[in-house]
Amino acid sequence: MNTNINTEPTESSDVPVSLDDLRKVLALAEYGREDRSEYLNSEYGRLDYGDELKGALEDLSAQECALGRLEALINQSAEQGHDTGALAEKDYTVVLQLPGYLPGVEGADSAVVFVGHACAPNWQNAAIRVQDSAFGMIDGLKDVEDLSILVAFEGHHEDRIEANSALR
Repeated sequence: MNTNINTEPTESSDVPVSLDDLRKVLALAEYGREDRSEYLNSEYGRLDYGDELKGALEDLSAQECALGRLEALINQSAEQGHDTGALAEKDYTVVLQLPGYLPGVEGADSAVVFVGHACAPNWQNAAIRVQDSAFGMIDGLKDVEDLSILVAFEGHHEDRIEANSALR
C-alpha cells in the first residue's frame, strides 16, 4: 500500500513522502543502526571511543527511539488508510516567449508569447508540459528549449494574461 504520512503542506514539510519510501529509509537506517551497535559494543568500539563510549551509546539509544517513533507513525498512517501516490496536481498558467527566428516573430516590437495551461504538482513540471505542448503545435521550432519561460503561476488565468498588454 502506497500511503502518505503528510498529504498537506505544513510549516516543517511541504513535500509528502510515501510510506513505501519511508519504510525503505527505515530499513536502511536499521541496517546502519545494527552495524553501529555491533561496532560500539565490540572491543574495537571500546578501544576507539574510550571515555566517549558512553556518549556514543547514548546517541545510539536516542537514534533507536527516533526510529521507533518513525516506525509507529508509518504504521499509524497505514492503519488510517492515508491515500498516496503522486503529489496533488494543481492548475498552472504558463507564459512562454517565442524565439525571434520564427516567421511573424522576427522584428516584433514586443515579445510574442504563447500562453498555455497544465495540471502538475509544481510550476516547473507545468512549464515543461506547456513547452512540450507548444513545441508540438508551433511549426518551425528547432528545439523545445527555444521557448523561454516568462512566467508560471498557479491557476487557470487566461483572461488575466490576455488583459496584460505588456505580454502581447
